[in-house]
Amino acid sequence: MSAGLDARTRRPSSDEDFLDRFGDAIDDRIAETMDELLEQRRTASRNLRLPRILVTVIPVLSALAASVFLRGSPVAWTIWPAAAVICVAGLQRAGR
Repeated sequence: MSAGLDARTRRPSSDEDFLDRFGDAIDDRIAETMDELLEQRRTASRNLRLPRILVTVIPVLSALAASVFLRGSPVAWTIWPAAAVICVAGLQRAGR
């Protein structure tokens, strides 16, 4: 019979023995896995980002086109404030 093993269960005799033997290996593997997952997340988010110029130009051009088509409409006054909000929100998101 091996020293440090319980005769009935064939496991280390205490939790402390188990942690002494395998704790560092488990901790290292978890750290490696977390590093891999975070790197995958960073890579995926980099590929999906739009350049800041597009985040600004697209809403401005859309607002310009909408204001031309809705020239006499009473809702035309809401176009540019909405475009400004979209630009600010897009620039904040693009900065992440």
